[in-house]
Amino acid sequence: MGEYTAIGDTVNLAQRLEANAPKGGILISHDTYQHVRGVFEITALAPINVKGKSEPIQVYTVNGVRPRSFRDTTRGVEGIETRTIGREDELKQMQSAFESARSEHLTHLISVVGRSWYG
Repeated sequence: MGEYTAIGDTVNLAQRLEANAPKGGILISHDTYQHVRGVFEITALAPINVKGKSEPIQVYTVNGVRPRSFRDTTRGVEGIETRTIGREDELKQMQSAFESARSEHLTHLISVVGRSWYG
């Protein structure tokens, strides 16, 4: 089996956020915040400068799961709306990787590739 390396702006930003996260904590960007703000207790921090970005980026710490999210429950991770039509096996693999990462405190990289059906 060959080796793969994840590269690009998203991977670089994730590495910078991980490096700046408080010990034992989770640091997320504003883009991620917009997707998970109803699911987790989050605290906004002062923007930080990161290598590769010309402007400081807004960051947040994740403090825990909210007792009840304000979004409707859908399949997948509660509060995260996804469309995985015909991808039930792949969704189960992602859920399993998430649970493993959470319970074993391990890092997992999941690459989601799909065809755009718009325009």
